[in-house]
Amino acid sequence: MITMRKMLAACAFAGVALLAACGGGGGTSGGSGYGTTTPPMNPAPAPQSANVPVTKTTVGTFSNVLTSAASGKTLYTLSADTAGTSTCAPNATCVMNWPLETAGTGATAPANFTIIAGSQWAYNGHPLYTYVGDTAAGTTAGEGIPSFGGTWHVATTALAQLSNNSGSGSPPSMPTSGTPGYP
Repeated sequence: MITMRKMLAACAFAGVALLAACGGGGGTSGGSGYGTTTPPMNPAPAPQSANVPVTKTTVGTFSNVLTSAASGKTLYTLSADTAGTSTCAPNATCVMNWPLETAGTGATAPANFTIIAGSQWAYNGHPLYTYVGDTAAGTTAGEGIPSFGGTWHVATTALAQLSNNSGSGSPPSMPTSGTPGYP
């Protein structure tokens, strides 16, 4: 026969187990989680700061280089681009080799940055790209490559404001196999 003391102990244990299961949170506030407003221990970063390109002091021989927050890779500009307009974006082959540096949903642009065509980052009007030939952060293999109607350059904070007539004025060319910038 079960004694009253054993019955109370079993109920108390079940109650504690139930509270622990419902408490969730896992925080260190010491509360049960029920009715508390303790924030999670590791909240997700705000979208506007999670994917804004960042500046590195030095990458190779370049200073104040803009790099991808997602991959750490060097960002590039194309001389054929005009302010807020990518000449690469409509060309699938170009985008395959020079991926657009994109902003996440809900991102907002800090000073000197804009979001163009709905999702691509631009710095002082210059659309930004990474390069598939850069196999790791800290490389600048795309510098000086002539392709897609212009020349690719490492993006730095020294970029002047790009105007609508700053590009080469010629339409982008379609590369063939073996063209620099087209592996």
